[in-house]
Amino acid sequence: MRLRHVILGTTLLFACEASAAERMFEPSYADAPVATSGLQAVAPDSPATQLLVGDRAPAFSYLAPDGRWYQFSALCARGPVLLLFGAGETELKSLENVLPLFTDLGITPAAVVDRRCGSAASLGRRLRLSCPIITDPKRAIAGLYNSLDASTQGHAPSFFVIDETRNIRALGHGPLPAPMDLLAVSSYSLGRPLPASAGTDRLDGTGSESAR
Repeated sequence: MRLRHVILGTTLLFACEASAAERMFEPSYADAPVATSGLQAVAPDSPATQLLVGDRAPAFSYLAPDGRWYQFSALCARGPVLLLFGAGETELKSLENVLPLFTDLGITPAAVVDRRCGSAASLGRRLRLSCPIITDPKRAIAGLYNSLDASTQGHAPSFFVIDETRNIRALGHGPLPAPMDLLAVSSYSLGRPLPASAGTDRLDGTGSESAR
């Protein structure tokens, strides 16, 4: 009987140590990203207040529809980015139709979608999107950018014009402007003339916050 107690005690001790070791090495949310279905690894420096023009855009890593992880800072380093939240299929298709104008302006539109990797890939193929698609099924990136709907906790429509140093140059919350209006806001806030390919109509970017 005494031997049985010793064996049982030893077994329980090993079980407790194994459980503690398992908890000790359990990956946390801020660990290096692992390519699983749509999990986002977001920088821990989440803004405590509403983002404003002139603020530095929060950094994050994201899973693209190709199944690979990317750094948003690397995307910005290649040039200004127009970051969109809450865009519907019609809005994404309209944006795709004028994407060459944004290319001529030197800015890259990027759509953050509330979808997992596979669903985002299907969306991109169906709409024939060529702009970067950023998956955010956990709504973590939208949270960083104050772009969550208070009632549904889903993505709320918003846009951010972010320059190559990751400074916010313009932003807007609410229904997304038409693509040509977004082009005008981007042009004005970045201090760049509208490309000749945009025609003669020139908008002043009213209806959004813009750096002057």
